Amino acid sequence: MTRSVSTSLRVLAVATATMLAGSTTAALAGKLERGYRNVSPIFEPGAVYGEISGAFIFPEASGSDSLGNDFGDFYQRDTDVGAAIKVDLTKNLSTAFIFDEPFGADIKYDEAGGPIGANPASPDGTFANLTVLSFTSITRYKFNDNFSIYGGPRAQRAEFTVGLPFFPAAGYVADSNADWGFGWVAGMAVEIPKFKARASLTYHSEVQHEWRIRETALGGLFTNEGRFSNQTPQGVDFDFRFPVSQTTLIYGNIHWADFSETALIVPSLPTTPILEYNGDNWAATIGVAQRIRKDWVLAADLTYEWESGEDTTPFRTADGEFSIGVASRHEYQGAALTIGAKYKFIEENDANPAFLPGPLGLSYGDHNALIIGAKVGFNLLPSGEVPLK
Repeated sequence: MTRSVSTSLRVLAVATATMLAGSTTAALAGKLERGYRNVSPIFEPGAVYGEISGAFIFPEASGSDSLGNDFGDFYQRDTDVGAAIKVDLTKNLSTAFIFDEPFGADIKYDEAGGPIGANPASPDGTFANLTVLSFTSITRYKFNDNFSIYGGPRAQRAEFTVGLPFFPAAGYVADSNADWGFGWVAGMAVEIPKFKARASLTYHSEVQHEWRIRETALGGLFTNEGRFSNQTPQGVDFDFRFPVSQTTLIYGNIHWADFSETALIVPSLPTTPILEYNGDNWAATIGVAQRIRKDWVLAADLTYEWESGEDTTPFRTADGEFSIGVASRHEYQGAALTIGAKYKFIEENDANPAFLPGPLGLSYGDHNALIIGAKVGFNLLPSGEVPLK
């Protein structure tokens, strides 16, 4: 392969490693998942590589209660941030430290008709906020140019607040502390350097959390404290890329997450989960990256998430989605800027939600989301100049 062809494929391979438009998702259909848990920095070229990223999420949602009052925009606008650094310790050994926000939700009903609490059929006053920050350390060992393994620990900080206008008492709010949980990640990769082709399989363990929860209601007249244990799900990602010409590369992902052990249970309602999942989450992405010139790559991808058949609740009003993503990457003197956007068409679920103390008769309409983001990556030390010899 000539030097020019190799350079072309290298640019494409780097561009599709973490295309922002294909990796960021709103916490709507995907069972609280914001995006696939990120391990891609461990594969980045350069003896020392760093990146920072951010995304803005603009969701749209609508519905009506059993009395015909319309409500919308209950999914709040949100942001995601991420950062990573990778260091080649030796020719065959490298390590990466990654920060991301793999799970989260920000939901608030405040546009139904009438004042909060006036209409028991309305979800007005219902809200939930979940914040999860993840810190992962990954070490990769290359047996040769074709096969490598990687893995390491993950520390995760999570906290949430939930508000219900009626149950178990009027003005109910449950606040958790910020709990740290720990898990791990492991994977392997097969590569053909000559063609810049790679396939990787990554397992993410569940992360267990045990929260202290304080419940208040009735204007502070009712208070209670308790504990609640749960976990974020285990999952598997299969990622691949391969060239189809000197300037074109195909890439994709198959994602699975096990939500069967994920639920939201508060101390006052130990036998009635506010939010509960029973099944798996499957999604697949396929995309193409095209080199326009030596320092510029364009990419586009399609993602489909299968419906899981979960019951609708005010905290989970959609099931399954189809999305279209585009991204542009520009390189300049060891730095690269990726700008991406994704539009998600989310399958609404109009079934009456199974929710406390029973079906409220809510009907949900269109659910869509626009995500716009950017990532800046830096090769701080050229390949081959490893810090340790």
